[in-house]
Amino acid sequence: MGRLTLGAIALPAAVAIAGAFAGADRAAAVFNSIPMAVYWVGLTALLATACVTSRSLRRRPGLAAAHAGCVAVLVGAMIGSADGQALRGRLGATTRPAEAYMGLAKHHASDLLVDADGETLSRLPFEIYLDDFWTDYHAPADLAVILPTDDDGDGDATAAALIPWQVGREMAIPGAEATVRVLQYLPSASVAFAPGAQGRVRIRTVAGESVTLAGEVGAAATLTEPAVTVRVLRVFGNLRRVLIDGRPAVADVGGPPARPAVLLAIETADDEVHERLLYAGLPLREPPAPGVEIAYDFPPPTGATADPSSHTPAMEIEIAEPGRTRRRWLLADPMWRDDSVRLGPDGRGPTLLITREPTPPKAYRSVLVVLVDGRETRRMTVDVGRPMRYGGYHFYQNDQPYGEDMYATLTVRSDAGLTAVYVGFGLLAAGVTWRLWGRPVWAWARKRGGP
Repeated sequence: MGRLTLGAIALPAAVAIAGAFAGADRAAAVFNSIPMAVYWVGLTALLATACVTSRSLRRRPGLAAAHAGCVAVLVGAMIGSADGQALRGRLGATTRPAEAYMGLAKHHASDLLVDADGETLSRLPFEIYLDDFWTDYHAPADLAVILPTDDDGDGDATAAALIPWQVGREMAIPGAEATVRVLQYLPSASVAFAPGAQGRVRIRTVAGESVTLAGEVGAAATLTEPAVTVRVLRVFGNLRRVLIDGRPAVADVGGPPARPAVLLAIETADDEVHERLLYAGLPLREPPAPGVEIAYDFPPPTGATADPSSHTPAMEIEIAEPGRTRRRWLLADPMWRDDSVRLGPDGRGPTLLITREPTPPKAYRSVLVVLVDGRETRRMTVDVGRPMRYGGYHFYQNDQPYGEDMYATLTVRSDAGLTAVYVGFGLLAAGVTWRLWGRPVWAWARKRGGP
């Protein structure tokens, strides 16, 4: 029985070594194939039989614990596998996907689990809300110059070069008769506006009608083709999406304007009233009245200010060109796109910009909130190696696409069978430790204490 057990254990070791050279996908396919499934069940039965029938194991508690630990690990792994969950479903038990994915837009919640192809697998009995996410980098942002390489300088063909900047040091700009000096660098910054800056709501229809509203509560306008009435309900200087009593909401957090927005009531021809939140600098998507374009125009930022809650870097630079010197803030904020400045007297020269692209990311992080019946029950910052565990699932940071529609992708793994796996590894470690260390020490101690 012992030799048979050792031989059975040696087989997956050989398959694992071969799989290391075949690639992860092929190795996974082999380990989850029908022949290997039969093997796993047979190995589990063999080890369990040995634990029950072997007199030798009864006299050797270390070996017995190691065998029992292997059984527990195998049983737990089979329970948590996709085939194990499918079998549980056929038997009428509650099932969970062994592995699934979630795509979460910032400040939105979801309970939908999908597979790698985006097909729906199931829904969670709770929702996951993405409160915030960001990327940590190993180094500060880079200062780069984009050089036109065509003859007319219209920017159709370009090349890029990094400028090794330091605060206070003047540096030549490649491809331009100019120098640049970084006056200050803010690793966490928000935009700053001129005192008293006020936005305006701009409305335009396909029929050519156009009207502009002051960004003030109560301002309203009616257009006829198509028939629509737009009214300003709220004005935000520094809008933040927050959780109030565990429920998603919007609020003006005060302080200098950093995220201007307005809440509009849009009444259409069918007398339906739709409320829409509109950020400055971004058009209203999917307006309730077809043929109507609505935007919130706000004066451009005049600079940047330190903001510990932000994950956006900014730098103030001084550019010296023949006949003029100017200062400018560069802010790597996708909302304002205020990250570059054109050089040259006609603005057709190289482009200077702040960028993160060449810098390798250190970690992707997301702040996840568990909502049960719309109320917050848990909050945690996760990354690739630090998941959140809740409700029988582990939520891992997967990747983080970045753009106008910012969202994070989570890998969701069921912890079905995980307790058995942990217990099994504990028994295995205890058995091996007793066999290789505890038993010899015990025998030596008994010999030293004997007559």
